[in-house]
Amino acid sequence: ATVRDWIAKPAAAAISNMKSVQHKAFRTLSELDIAYPPGLAEDAAPALGKAGPQIGQRAPNAPIARHTDVFDLTVGYGFTVLALSRKPLERDEADRAADALEAITQGGVATHLVTRLAVGRDPRAVFVSSAEVFEAYGLREQDSQATYLVRPDGYIAWRGDGLDAAGCGRFLAQFGFASAA
Repeated sequence: ATVRDWIAKPAAAAISNMKSVQHKAFRTLSELDIAYPPGLAEDAAPALGKAGPQIGQRAPNAPIARHTDVFDLTVGYGFTVLALSRKPLERDEADRAADALEAITQGGVATHLVTRLAVGRDPRAVFVSSAEVFEAYGLREQDSQATYLVRPDGYIAWRGDGLDAAGCGRFLAQFGFASAA
């Protein structure tokens, strides 16, 4: 034990100063490398394919506007619905999407319509000034839309093509969180 103690301390110090070891330790301790295998949810986003975070993967952070990012929207202890539209929405489209999202906002479910509006702003929509949020969530085409359900632990529970509040509501209803929209 004496020789081990004599060698272990300097060896541990040298190893812990290696960048690759620090990186691996950070990702492990911060739980960023954890991913859950697909389970109850069937991927309802065939148009996204492998783009964007998959069900069971951690929801990525990305800037939305100057002082707002995705993690600002997913704070708290409930589920969060992110309805993302890279396509700028007309006022009536934004109203319909916001109304559909409000229909599933209950039982600890927060909803956010993340989009640019064709004209003006809407208090029910999160203003977007950075396209990075769309890139991070797999929306690469100018008319791309997707809906993501983020679990309280920050992992994707469900995703769907388009602004699919109804599909998300049906998924949530299976667990008693919201009525089917």
